[in-house]
Amino acid sequence: NASGGFQYFKKYHVPGQIDAQFGDITLDALGNIYLIGTVYISSGYATTQIVKYSQSGNLLWTYNFDDPSYNYELAASVKTDQIGNVYVDGTLSNAVFGYADEFLLKLNYQLHYI
Repeated sequence: NASGGFQYFKKYHVPGQIDAQFGDITLDALGNIYLIGTVYISSGYATTQIVKYSQSGNLLWTYNFDDPSYNYELAASVKTDQIGNVYVDGTLSNAVFGYADEFLLKLNYQLHYI
């Protein structure tokens, strides 16, 4: 809180996950918390995970972005707008090092692509 007091601690785990790196956080106009990261799964591939918590720390939803054309979807940043859309950018790749494309994902409040 504003006085430096501890509010809560949350852990998030994706079934089949062997590693995860969550790298960006943002708030929407209502104070909800959005985290994005890259989740490495047991098949050796990586996907982008978007997690939304209420301002009191309750899990509201999760969204997994997995483009079947690529082996790795590496999240970079997340932003929201005034009407509840979520924007995520990152890198798509078929190898850890090598050919890559960039992506921009826009979801509305119902978690539909826009």
